Amino acid sequence: MMSLRPYFVVLLLILNAFVMGSSPARAEDAEEPVAESAWTWENPFPQGNALNDIWTEGSNAFTAVGEGGALVRFDEGLTQAYAPGIRNEILAVWGVRKDSVYAVGTGGTILHFDGETWNLMESPVTDYDLTGVWGADDEDIFAVGRSSSQDKFQGVILRYDGTSWQEMFVDLEDFELSGVWGKSGDDVWAVGFHYGAQTLSGIILHYDGSEWRISSRATYPPLYDINGNIHGLAYAVGSDGAVLRLEESGWTVMNYTSSELDDLSWSELRTVSVAGDGSMAVVDVWQNRVLSCVADVCRWIEAPSDLRDIRAVSGTETLNLTVAGEEGKTYRFESESWVPLTYSRTRTTLNDVHGSDGENVYAVGEEGTILHYDGVTWFSMRSGVEEALNGVWASPWSAVFAAGEKGRVLIRLGDRWIPMATGTDADLNAVGGSIEIAEHGVYAVGDGGVVIHFDGSAWSRIPLEEEANLNDLWVTREGMVYVVGDGGLILRYRNSQWSYMESGTDQDLNVVVGRRPGLWSQVPVAAGKGGKVLFYDGISWVDISPGESLDFRAILSNYRDDIFVVSAEGVTYRYDGNSWTRGVAPIAEGILSGWGRPLGDSVIVGQSGAILRFSDQAPSAPAVKLYTDKESYSLSDTVVVSVAVENRGPAVFGSLYVYLRTPASIEDISYLSSAGWRDSSVPLFDPIFIPSGYSLQAELFTIQLPISFPRVNQPGTYRLGIGFFSREDRQPIGETSVTLFEVVE
Repeated sequence: MMSLRPYFVVLLLILNAFVMGSSPARAEDAEEPVAESAWTWENPFPQGNALNDIWTEGSNAFTAVGEGGALVRFDEGLTQAYAPGIRNEILAVWGVRKDSVYAVGTGGTILHFDGETWNLMESPVTDYDLTGVWGADDEDIFAVGRSSSQDKFQGVILRYDGTSWQEMFVDLEDFELSGVWGKSGDDVWAVGFHYGAQTLSGIILHYDGSEWRISSRATYPPLYDINGNIHGLAYAVGSDGAVLRLEESGWTVMNYTSSELDDLSWSELRTVSVAGDGSMAVVDVWQNRVLSCVADVCRWIEAPSDLRDIRAVSGTETLNLTVAGEEGKTYRFESESWVPLTYSRTRTTLNDVHGSDGENVYAVGEEGTILHYDGVTWFSMRSGVEEALNGVWASPWSAVFAAGEKGRVLIRLGDRWIPMATGTDADLNAVGGSIEIAEHGVYAVGDGGVVIHFDGSAWSRIPLEEEANLNDLWVTREGMVYVVGDGGLILRYRNSQWSYMESGTDQDLNVVVGRRPGLWSQVPVAAGKGGKVLFYDGISWVDISPGESLDFRAILSNYRDDIFVVSAEGVTYRYDGNSWTRGVAPIAEGILSGWGRPLGDSVIVGQSGAILRFSDQAPSAPAVKLYTDKESYSLSDTVVVSVAVENRGPAVFGSLYVYLRTPASIEDISYLSSAGWRDSSVPLFDPIFIPSGYSLQAELFTIQLPISFPRVNQPGTYRLGIGFFSREDRQPIGETSVTLFEVVE
C-alpha cells in the first residue's frame, strides 16, 4: 500500500507556501518579470550577496540593498533582483514612495529607482563612501558618509534638490557620519562619531534649513544609525549598547524597564527601525541578535539559526519585523519564529559546472554535493561521498564523470552515482574527455602532477615527471590533451608523449577550454591569475590578456573570435577578436567555474552555492520536477517518488495534479488526491499558493509493489506526471514534469 508519508510532505509544502505571504497576490495581479539578456541568479533565490539595509514601503513590500551592487525588491508575492551593472557595495536605501527609491554606497555611488529600473545618478564625491540616505520628497534628499581613505577621518553631507546632488558645508573636522533621518526638509539629523583627544565619541548634527550644527557631542560612544517615525519619535544607536531617544527636551539616553536584558555594554548596535506605534528593533552585530522594544519593554530575539551575520532590520515586533544579512538571507518574524523569505537549493560551495547541452547541466562542490539541471529546475542528487568534488564533465553520450579529493571519481549510471577505483589518493581538480572518442578519451588531473586515464574499463596512471598542481584539462576531438597548472605550466599529451609548452607567464593557470577559429579546427584558450588570458595559434601561446589583474576562473568560448572570461571577483571580459569589453556579474565574490557559450546559454558557479545564468529567457513560474529513486524496479521493490518545486517568477495560484499512467495494455490513469488515489482527474490540493522565491525538494510518496490500485502489479513502463494547472481553464502554469520507470519480473 502507499505510505502515509506523502500527505505530510505535501501538506508541509502547502503550509510553508502560505506562510510566505500574509496577503498573497493572485497570479493575474502579479507583475511579469521583464526578459533581458543579463546574468540572473538561479541559486540562492533571489540572489546571494550580503544585504546591508532595508527600506519598507508597505506591509508586505520592501527593498533591500547590499554587496556587489545588490538591489532586491520583495512586493506582495513577487521577488525580483536587479543588476545595475556596478560592483560597488550599496550601504543604505530610502524611498519617497514605491516608484522613487534612492540607494547609496561605496565610491560615492547614488542610484535611483523609478518603479521599473535602477539608474546611476551623477555623484559629486567619488572618494567617499555614502553610508546613509533619507528624504522628505524628491526635491529634498540627504546622504551622509565618510572618506574612502583609511588615513583620515572626514565626513560628508550631500543634498539633492530634484536636479543635482551638491555637497553641504559642515564646520567640523575629524568626523565621520553613518546615518541620517529627518522630520522634514528643514529638520534633519545625522549621527556618527568625532575623533578628538585620541578617542572616538558619538556625535549628532542637526540641520535647521539653513546650516548644520553640532547638536550633541557627549561622552557616549560612536553612533551608527538613526531612524524615526512619522510622529517625530526617533532613536539613535551605537557602540556599547548605546540607545538615545529624541524627545521634546532633546536627546536622552534610553532607560529600560525589562529585566530580561543582559549587559548592553557588550552589544554593538548598528541599525535601527522604528514603527508608527513607537516600537523599535535594533540589530546587535556583536551578538547577532535583535533588541526589540515595545512601550519601553525590551527583550532580545535571537537570530535565525542559519543567519550568522544580521546586517539589516526593517519593521518591529508589532509590524512585520524583517532581518537580512549574509548571502542574501532574509527572514520575517511571525508567531515567535523566523520564516524564510529567500531560499537556496544548497549553500555549499560549488567548484565546477559542465553540461552536454542547456538541458543537461551538472554542478559539483564541497561535501560531495551534486546538482543537476534538466532544463526545468536544479535538484540535488545523492553522490554517496563526503569528499569535495572539484571537477565534472558531462559527455555528449550518457556518461557523466565527477572527480575530487583523495582520488575520488564517480560515474553516473542512470540516476545513481557509482564510485570508481582510480589507483591514486591525490586530490583531483578536473576531469574531461573527447567528444568523439567516447569512454576511451576521459582523463583527470590533480595535485602533485597526477594524471589518470580511463580506457573504458579501468583508470590507470599516466607517468609524468612533474610535481606542480594541475588545475584543468581540455581534450580535442582527436584525443590530444592540454593541461594547465600552477606557475604558468602548460603541457600537451599526444601519441603517448608529454611535451612542455612555453606559456610566457609564471602566473597560476586555472582553466583551459577549446575554441573554434574555423569550421573544423580547434585551438585551446587558457586563463588564470594575474588576469592572464592566452590562446594557442598552432605555433605558440599568445598573450591577449585584457590588462586588469584578476583571478580568471571561467572561459566561455565556442565561437570564432569570441572569448568570454569571468573572474573570481565577478568581473567579466569579452574578446571579439580585436579588443576586450569589460562587464560585471551581479555577485560580490567567489566565482570558481563556468560553462557555456559566450553571451549565450552560460552558467557560472561559486561560493555558498552560487549559480548564475546568462540568459534572455524570463523564468517560468513555477517549475516542478518529479523523479523516482531508480529507473527500474522488480515487483517486490518500493518506488520512492520525490519532487522539486521552484518558483523564480511571480506568485501564482494553481491546482497541483499528480497522475500515474499504466502501460498501454492496461491504459489506466490514476490521480493522487488528498483522500488517496482516484481514477478520475482531481487535484491533490486546491488551490495552492506558490510565492515568488519558493523552493522545495522532498520525498513525495512511496509505492510498495505490487499494488492493485493504482494498478502497478505487472511488468511494463509506467508514466508519472505532475504539474500546476489553472483553476479556470485547466491550462498548465509553468513547466510540468513527466518521468518514466520500468517494472520487470
